[in-house]
Amino acid sequence: MDKRFELILHEVNRQYRSERAFYHSELGITQRAWEKYKTGETDFKNIKLSTYEKMMALLFTPYEAMLTNQAIQAVNFNWYDNVIDAFHDIKLKHAHIMLDRGATIEVQKPFLGDERLLRESVSKINIVDELGINNVNIVTFQIQIPSTLPKDRHVRLPSGQENRREWFRKYFENVIVK
Repeated sequence: MDKRFELILHEVNRQYRSERAFYHSELGITQRAWEKYKTGETDFKNIKLSTYEKMMALLFTPYEAMLTNQAIQAVNFNWYDNVIDAFHDIKLKHAHIMLDRGATIEVQKPFLGDERLLRESVSKINIVDELGINNVNIVTFQIQIPSTLPKDRHVRLPSGQENRREWFRKYFENVIVK
């Protein structure tokens, strides 16, 4: 399977209730066309550019789209066995670097009618690195509160950016949805 499509499928399953909610509601393509991409019957490299760009815009921030290229290269160089682990690790490394430079952590609350809403226990956080008026890099993570951890310690991110950075460094590995 094409590495880009593998990443797209992973993100669709992570962000949306179902694949259908993505390919039918968001992209307007048929189930048959989607299944052909999944089985490899239709080469993903033959997808229309406009459809591919829409997929990437729906699933990734522009900064994360750049990181997908790094993840694919890392797998091609045999630094990782699969593109999903490579993307996750690269994204996490960039998030730490961004936070060390003073990036902020923002909680992204789901809005009513959001088809992507998975479960009540899943929240989205954005690491936002503002480099200038027109240059903002954003890396998005989903976090889920595991039942094995005390809820009061992880349900809410602490207030204040310094406290959030400390929380990220301490607890993030325990609550991230990969």
